[in-house]
Amino acid sequence: MQIDILDTGNYIWCREESYIDLILLLHAEENIKLDKNIHIKEMEKKLFGDLINNILKITNDEKNSYQQKILLLTKNDGQQKNDGQQKIIEKCFMDFIFLQNAEKNIKIMKNSNIKERAYALLNNLKNNDFRTKNKIGNLYLFKNKNFIISTSGAIKTYIGFMQDGTLVAVQCGDKNPKNWSYFINEFNSLKNAKLESKNIIKYVTLEEDINHIYIAVNLWDFYLDEFIKNHENQPAIEQTKKKLVEGMLLGLRDLHQAEVIHGDINPRNIIIDSEENVRLIGFGRNNKLKEEETTANTERAGIQENDSTKSSDIKAAGMMVYYILSGGKHHCDTQNDELDIEAQDLIDWMINKQPAIDKVLKHPYFWDKKRKEEALRKVGDRPEVQYYTDISKVSKNWKAEEGLKGTEAVERAFDRKDKKGQKRKTKVLGILGDNEQVKNENFPEKFLKLCDYAESYSKDKTFIKWKSELSDDWSDIDKTCPEDLIGLLRTYRNKLAHVWTFDEQMFDRFPDFYISLHRLAIDVGWDCIWS
Repeated sequence: MQIDILDTGNYIWCREESYIDLILLLHAEENIKLDKNIHIKEMEKKLFGDLINNILKITNDEKNSYQQKILLLTKNDGQQKNDGQQKIIEKCFMDFIFLQNAEKNIKIMKNSNIKERAYALLNNLKNNDFRTKNKIGNLYLFKNKNFIISTSGAIKTYIGFMQDGTLVAVQCGDKNPKNWSYFINEFNSLKNAKLESKNIIKYVTLEEDINHIYIAVNLWDFYLDEFIKNHENQPAIEQTKKKLVEGMLLGLRDLHQAEVIHGDINPRNIIIDSEENVRLIGFGRNNKLKEEETTANTERAGIQENDSTKSSDIKAAGMMVYYILSGGKHHCDTQNDELDIEAQDLIDWMINKQPAIDKVLKHPYFWDKKRKEEALRKVGDRPEVQYYTDISKVSKNWKAEEGLKGTEAVERAFDRKDKKGQKRKTKVLGILGDNEQVKNENFPEKFLKLCDYAESYSKDKTFIKWKSELSDDWSDIDKTCPEDLIGLLRTYRNKLAHVWTFDEQMFDRFPDFYISLHRLAIDVGWDCIWS
């Protein structure tokens, strides 16, 4: 049988009788040199080049799935083939797609250690016998210590490849009841249809052989602790840290929305992929590993409780926020002067109050200029804020005279002869309700509580003397406006509505203004955010 070999360095082809058997195709088409070491007639060169171009066109089309590519490739070479030939051709194209995609996926990896080991594994897998020997289902896996990413007791995680060239991390454990339960719980959590999220690790496959069970997920570049260590001196590190925090919390939000508890949030269960997406791993395990069996080679900064809940996840995530923002410190000190006041408040709130994850993501730490202006407008437009000077006066009247009804306190706060004052009185009474009984019932909650909160959240804050601080810039400050949190909010909002454009530097004088406003809004049931 006539066999022609085309060896162009990066390409090795062989041609048998009436069909072309593709053995290896690794690099881009510019490396093809048809006139090197080959016996092909001139009239065949164009056909051969067209075939290569067609192959590259199909395999580079991201819209096609792996199976679709194989089908298109085997149907488009224009040859009539028996079953044996068909299987050979299919295997050749499967090898081609594997090698092409594998090299492409390795190139985008940023962790040089992982990248080097992935290339070493791929070089071994270029050998057909080696591929066959180390294939488990749709996985290529070489269980050698050089390709171990991490060890968790008896469970080891290896670098591996899928048959289509996807880089994966493969957890491997012996088939015993404990590991079986562990893997099935992990598998069920990862397969949850509601967990399609760029901030949660992506499940790829579950395989097994006689002695072992395997779960494959997309391979990552760095564990959180590795990423922080490798990037501590990079420019714009604070923005990077905030991105890490937000990515972790978005992943936790998606877990909790799917009613999945993580239960073990720590630096080795948070990973960063090649596109710098932050992803959560290691969640949804009903049977938790013992302390000594958790991921090796890192001090645990998270918590693991016997009865994990959403609240315990929030507490652990709060510790991780501190870990990230402090540059990898495990001891959680919310008064750390290196952290800005909004970060300190977020961490303290998460650890001590454990709010729902949706509320966590609305904390002022995540507010940009647009969201800060939005909060000023939305809360500042509330009638309780716009008429706060009158409400404060009414509340003082009520406290000064025992037995006074709320509506009576309102009546006494306004001069009957003052027409503008009477209009304001009508607005103030309207805030309380529709009739006198409802007004008096709502008075303590709507007015007294509001004034008490405003006073409480102003105590020992940077804005406690805001009038004197702002008097040089704003000479027209309302002297009757209370010098507390809501008084400052009302002043800001009115300036924004009339002559002032939003200026973030103005708030640098009062760095605790937004966290105080946020806490007050939560306590009185106001929404700070439009969307």
